Amino acid sequence: YDHGSLEPACAELLGDPCPLPLRARSEPGPGDTLFVKQYDGTAPPPPPPEGWRQVWRSTGQRIEGSLAAPVTYSTTTMIWEREGPPG
Repeated sequence: YDHGSLEPACAELLGDPCPLPLRARSEPGPGDTLFVKQYDGTAPPPPPPEGWRQVWRSTGQRIEGSLAAPVTYSTTTMIWEREGPPG
């Protein structure tokens, strides 16, 4: 995954600490089979890298900050999956 919000969400939904082997990086690594990419609303998100396909996408509002001063913005989150060998 490329954004720090995934680990706390996993911990909240699946248990703290998160039981999934999450690693933060900007691009998929050589051994990765899934990658979560998140973009803010300032630019359209690019397609997955060569050899990867998009398997899920969601666009919506994100809220961050304190209750007294929340900040909202549009974000797109995508899950990419490494394409396997044909047939």
